Amino acid sequence: GWLGICAQGFFWTTWRGEVRGCADLAAQSAIGIATAGVLPALNARFGTAAVWCTSELGYSVLLLATALAGDDGNLARVIGALTGINYAVHANNALLVAADIAVDPHRRARTIAMVNNTLPAGQLVIALLGGTVAEVLGGFQWVFVTVGVLGLLITSTTWIVATRDGLFVS
Repeated sequence: GWLGICAQGFFWTTWRGEVRGCADLAAQSAIGIATAGVLPALNARFGTAAVWCTSELGYSVLLLATALAGDDGNLARVIGALTGINYAVHANNALLVAADIAVDPHRRARTIAMVNNTLPAGQLVIALLGGTVAEVLGGFQWVFVTVGVLGLLITSTTWIVATRDGLFVS
């Protein structure tokens, strides 16, 4: 999740241009706020882990869809706006899932800190490799596609293994 979020935060306006990119990110914020309003009900109905993983997979698909979008088209605007769903879910549910996994209060703080530390790790990876990926593949749009592929692989594998091992309790 953080790799995609960092890639989008670093490179979206470079790909789309300042005016279009900022409008996309404003729409993303509005969708994120709306999602945050319904997130407690979604978590209660489907489970925190399922909502989180589904959101991460959906976000990865949206990043992959940038391959079909021109940097000046409406599809990119819709993709940018819809990524607000994951911004709301990721920031909230990742910590809730971590708290659920670490039932022992002595391990809970360490587990939540580890989840929090994935943000700067994602920033570091994208800062070090994003420009190179864009240069080699032909643009920042392809950074989004690359991160989308990684997101699908990592999230689906995590969901399968964690479900098999009984780590996702909600």
